[in-house]
Amino acid sequence: HRTHPPTMATPALLLLALLVPSAATDATAVELGLSTWHEVQRVSAPRESDSRHQRSTFRSAPIRLDVGRVVLTPPKQTPLMMPPEPFVLTSLQLEVVRASDGQPVPLTEVYNHHVVFYAADGKLGADVCGGAHLDMIDGLWGAGAEARGTLTEFPEGLGLPGKGPWFTNIHLIRSEGVPHVKRCIECACHLYGGSEDCCRHMSICPGFPEGSSQRNSSDVKEYALQYTVGWSPAVEQYDLVKYMTLDATGCQLEFQVPAQCPWMWRHDTLQGPVPGAAGLRGSGRDLPSDFEVAVRPPSPNCVTSVSWEYELPAGAAGRLVFSKGHVHVGGLSVSATVLRASGSNSSSAEQSELLCEIKAKYGHTNPGSAGFVGDELGYVVGVSTCRFDKVDERPLLREGDRIRVEASYRTDLWFNGVMGLIDLAIIPDSDGDVLI
Repeated sequence: HRTHPPTMATPALLLLALLVPSAATDATAVELGLSTWHEVQRVSAPRESDSRHQRSTFRSAPIRLDVGRVVLTPPKQTPLMMPPEPFVLTSLQLEVVRASDGQPVPLTEVYNHHVVFYAADGKLGADVCGGAHLDMIDGLWGAGAEARGTLTEFPEGLGLPGKGPWFTNIHLIRSEGVPHVKRCIECACHLYGGSEDCCRHMSICPGFPEGSSQRNSSDVKEYALQYTVGWSPAVEQYDLVKYMTLDATGCQLEFQVPAQCPWMWRHDTLQGPVPGAAGLRGSGRDLPSDFEVAVRPPSPNCVTSVSWEYELPAGAAGRLVFSKGHVHVGGLSVSATVLRASGSNSSSAEQSELLCEIKAKYGHTNPGSAGFVGDELGYVVGVSTCRFDKVDERPLLREGDRIRVEASYRTDLWFNGVMGLIDLAIIPDSDGDVLI
C-alpha cells in the first residue's frame, strides 16, 4: 500500500465563537472550529476490478466540548472534505477521536447521537421523508453510536456518485461527568419524552437533576470527527446505486418507548442479585440507567415494535445490494420486508419477503478494562448489515411493491427519543429513474 502525506483542505466558512456559562467567570469564550478539514491518510486499496481504488481518512479541526455540552451543527454551515471529483464512493465509516492524536474516544465520554452526510448540495437525497433534517435539505447517509463498529461497503463494482458540494450535520454530546447519563444522551424533554429539539446546538444536555450550574464547566477537551471513505476516480467502471432511508414511524423519526415490564432497579446486575438491596419497582423513567440491562436478552413479553409501510418510490425498482440500520439504546432490531400481490388483481393473496433484518450489537466491557473503547457496556456499538455480493441472491424490488419497516425495542426500561431507521442500497432497473 502507498501512504501519502497529510494534506490541508481549503478552509471552510464555519468558525463559531460562543459564550458558555462558567462557574469560575461570568462567561468563557469557547470556539467550535470546523474551519479546516485534513486528509490525514490516503492509501492505495486496489480491488479485483479496479487497480485505482483508494481509501482516504479525513479529520475535522478540534471540536471543544465542556461537560454536558451539545453540538448539533447546521449542515449548510458544516462543509465536508471529500476526494477530488470525479469519483465514486465505495465505502464509508466514521468515529469520534481525540483531536491531538486521533485516538478513539469512548461513547461514555462523547456520545455520537448521529452524523448525517449531505451530497450534491443536499439534492442527492436518500431521505424518503423529504427534508426531514436541518436546513430542509435531504441527507444521503447517516450513522450514530453504532458508526465505529459498522462499515458501509458496497459489493465490487458498485458505489455512490461522488457529487459535491458535501455537508454534514454533527450531533455529539459530551456525556462524561454528567450525573444522569440516560437523560442526557436521550435528550430528555422537560415535560415528556425525548427529542433532539431538547438538545439544541451548544446547549447543555438535560442530565443535571440539580441544574446545569452544578456541572464542571472548566473541564474542556478537544475532539474531532474522523471518517474513512473508499473511493475511485475510475467512475466508468462502476454502476451507481440508489440509496434510500426509511423510517419505522412513517417520518416521525423520533418516538418514545414506555416501560411495560417493571423490574427491581439495581437489584439484579450481570453478577446476580445484590445482597440486601431494597430498591424501587417501576419503569425507571426518571432514574439513571445502569446500562447492564441492555446486554441481556429481554424478559418474555417485554418487547414492543413500531412499523410503517411505504410505496416503493418511483425509480427505485431493481435489486437490493446492501442494507444497514440505526437504533438507539434499548433497540433490538430494525427490518425491511417487501409486500406484493401474488396475482394480477388486487384481491390476490399478498406475498411477503424479508429483505434484511438489522440487529443491534451491545458492548460488554466495563470502563477501565482492556478493549473498552468500541465495546462500551450497554451501548449500541454496532449493527449487523446485509450485503448481497452474488447477483442471483439480490432481492428483487418491483414497481407497485410496498416496503414495511419495523423496529423492535425492549420495554423493561423507558426509552426516550429513540429511532428506527433502515437504509436500502439498490441497483436500479436499466430504464429506472434516478432517485434524486
